[in-house]
Amino acid sequence: MKLFHRKIESWEVVDQKSVEPISIFSPDERDEMEIANVYDATMCGTYLFELKKVANLRGAVVFARERLLRDAAAKGYNVFLIEGWKVTHLRKGKQERAEVRYWGRPAYAAVEPPQGQMPPFIAMLDTRSIA
Repeated sequence: MKLFHRKIESWEVVDQKSVEPISIFSPDERDEMEIANVYDATMCGTYLFELKKVANLRGAVVFARERLLRDAAAKGYNVFLIEGWKVTHLRKGKQERAEVRYWGRPAYAAVEPPQGQMPPFIAMLDTRSIA
């Protein structure tokens, strides 16, 4: 009996960027939003994305934020008071992948902030700064 051993390639970390969870609104903005309820913990979601090109890292982080906010909405919350993220760019041969971890502290605001908010410090993922 002969055993065959196939070489298994592991994913190589190409780059990693992160933003520690930070407060998104000033105290005045929070007062204007009329915060009625704050979730008792920070929510976290981990998402994997297959990448066609490195510029998709920004889109992956934005998508992760939207997905976590939908999860918070299912619990009755409509805004994050604190947000942070970590993106790891991985490569195996010609395949590229991104792992995004997104953190948010959900709250219910009677007056919602303007739509189209972006994750904090998303400009860090400018394609010129990624290997």
